[in-house]
Amino acid sequence: MTTRATYTDNVAFDAQGTKQADTIFELIPNLLVRGEGKRFRLVGNIGFDASAYAGRTRDNRAMPLVDLTANLEAIERFFFIEAGVVSRQTSEDVFSARPDGGSSFNTVTTTQYRVVPTFEGRLGSDVQYRLRSANSWNDVSGTKSEFDGQYLGEHSFRLEHRPSPMAWSVEVARSETRFQSVSPPSAVIDSARVTTGYAFTQGFVFDVRGGYETTNLVSRNQNQAIYGADLNWRPTERTDLSGLWEKRFFGSSWRLRFNHRMPRLAWDVSLSRDVATFPQAFLTLPPTNNVAALLDAAFTTRFPDPAERSRVVADLIARQGLPSSLASETNLFAQQVSIVTSRNASIAYLGVRNSVAMSIYSSKNEQLPDALLGANALAVAQDGISITLSHQLTTSTTANLTSGYIRTRGLGVDEGSFSKQKSARLQVTRQLAPKTNAFVGARVEQFNSNVGVGSARENAAFVGLGHSF
Repeated sequence: MTTRATYTDNVAFDAQGTKQADTIFELIPNLLVRGEGKRFRLVGNIGFDASAYAGRTRDNRAMPLVDLTANLEAIERFFFIEAGVVSRQTSEDVFSARPDGGSSFNTVTTTQYRVVPTFEGRLGSDVQYRLRSANSWNDVSGTKSEFDGQYLGEHSFRLEHRPSPMAWSVEVARSETRFQSVSPPSAVIDSARVTTGYAFTQGFVFDVRGGYETTNLVSRNQNQAIYGADLNWRPTERTDLSGLWEKRFFGSSWRLRFNHRMPRLAWDVSLSRDVATFPQAFLTLPPTNNVAALLDAAFTTRFPDPAERSRVVADLIARQGLPSSLASETNLFAQQVSIVTSRNASIAYLGVRNSVAMSIYSSKNEQLPDALLGANALAVAQDGISITLSHQLTTSTTANLTSGYIRTRGLGVDEGSFSKQKSARLQVTRQLAPKTNAFVGARVEQFNSNVGVGSARENAAFVGLGHSF
């Protein structure tokens, strides 16, 4: 649990002459949840960030912070059910300022509920089958009520013969997003693929694929042949590389993912291009706890038990004053289908007295050519970098410096629109007891845009206390 008091001289990032100062009091409890039985598993965290404004410049607000996943093996080795809920805070306006904690300005809460029943088994000793139906629903608190109740369904049936050394698979799939107030009211892609591949080694498999797809998203190329290739390479248990390229109805679709971990170092690189709707993008955005995820990967060998490792990571973040997350791209609040090109890289190093974590991202949301849905789609490019440095001053005192830069540019009809934001935060953390930490710090943020308020600056100071039970 964390309590924090923040004084800011510009609570809503207003321009000079109109800005308002206030003191914000926060209570941020967080409960790690992990339970395992013979056929049931529950893992995740539950919390919220409750903010109260002493000067009443903004409404008091409690924002949930939830990420829970439950897995049930309903029928042994045949019928499985996954259910989950994810609740995140994100920016409502991609061109507006994004506060660095302690303020609910330009922030909405998106909650997504999902239920995924799956049937799987074997036909003989070599062929596996899987019938899967992933269903999710959105709830948005704030002004974007048209996003409430949006539905995403991803359904598939797959037959697969694993490499020995030849491999093959057959898959049919449907992806459907239902909207509230647009025409057509749903975006549908139906597809069928056949894949054949060869395992050159136990850890290296190369496949070629072909198939066919139909869609209601575009006026041309609604029926399109699919062809492409993919590879998976895992030379060791610490290194993983996977890649895919396909020719689709909108052009080339691809993704590349590389991650590697060492006892004190972990990094993750991902690149992709695909079509996505709002609920799909919400699920595929990089995790907001990217620092915690990297530290978790680095500690895998030393702490193989996931529950113990989660406690070690949480304790390290608290003692060293590290942020649990660094910069990542913002999901667009728009009822549209976009071509999303995304590049993300993050790295974390844990030394004896020094720790470093860095995140870099670059993304583009572009309008789908010949689109029947979202003809006036919002098109933007987002770029950002964030780095955090932590140094242990004494056995019980640590200093942390976190800095970031965010740039958003309009594309297409929004060409010329831009916003830029720079931020720096210094925090000193002292361990008062084995499970109690006190911290004090200050931050400065500079915002510049030709959309809305123009230029704005915020200076803030904060003090807080954290305790784990």
